[in-house]
Amino acid sequence: PERAAVFRDLHTIVLPSVDLPRVGCRPCHRIGAQEEVDFVKKLLKHEMVELLLEDAVERHPVTGHLLRGGLFAVPHRKGRQRLIFDRRQLNELEKDLSTDWFGEILRPKGSGLRGSTDDLSNWFFQLRHESAWLPRQAVGRRLNGADFADFGAVAGRHYRCCFKVVAMGD
Repeated sequence: PERAAVFRDLHTIVLPSVDLPRVGCRPCHRIGAQEEVDFVKKLLKHEMVELLLEDAVERHPVTGHLLRGGLFAVPHRKGRQRLIFDRRQLNELEKDLSTDWFGEILRPKGSGLRGSTDDLSNWFFQLRHESAWLPRQAVGRRLNGADFADFGAVAGRHYRCCFKVVAMGD
């Protein structure tokens, strides 16, 4: 019941302002500016992210700075890398919910559960995140709307890329 309540309203995990650090950590973001534009376009095509106007992205309740994470990759398999969403700046502002969730899946009597954990790095990116959490999922640099006109963005407006899926690091 406690976890179900959290999933119904993720904002219940946001810590009160008095418990927050006065200075947040700086996210690790290791992608070049032009490569980031191309990468965000690819993520948009795969419906993994959404562009939010910068004003819609949440800010740190103490410092007022924009809440955003970073992206970097780590070696995975030969010729492949694993994408990591460095969300530490946001995680500092939330209760830690880490646990072994697979051992706590409840299902009706007589039902089954089928899945594969062959490669969780790919599996995570297939799970949709709560849409209300989108303003807390910003990542990377400020994006110019002119670069994303094909996706409905407006030239002269500033956007942030926000994950619509559960990412490694979230």
